[in-house]
Amino acid sequence: MHQVSQKFATKVAFEMALELKDLQVAKIESVLKQEKDGKLIDIFQRMLHEEAHHLDVLNQTFAKLGSFCHPKSKFTQTLNKGL
Repeated sequence: MHQVSQKFATKVAFEMALELKDLQVAKIESVLKQEKDGKLIDIFQRMLHEEAHHLDVLNQTFAKLGSFCHPKSKFTQTLNKGL
């Protein structure tokens, strides 16, 4: 039954990764439009700082999700009882 919770965690992680990819593409498009201002290096430095923050948040989320789906967690035990 623990395998079900792993599939759920994988699906959530995949959806989060897709959302981050879409955000990153939108940011890059925005930067390319702002290139004419001659502040490209500043913009990229700001983007790198923001991406580092997003990665920290994502890592924290995965850590929480991992403990949430642990075989002995209340969530997993409740899920397994319902299946």
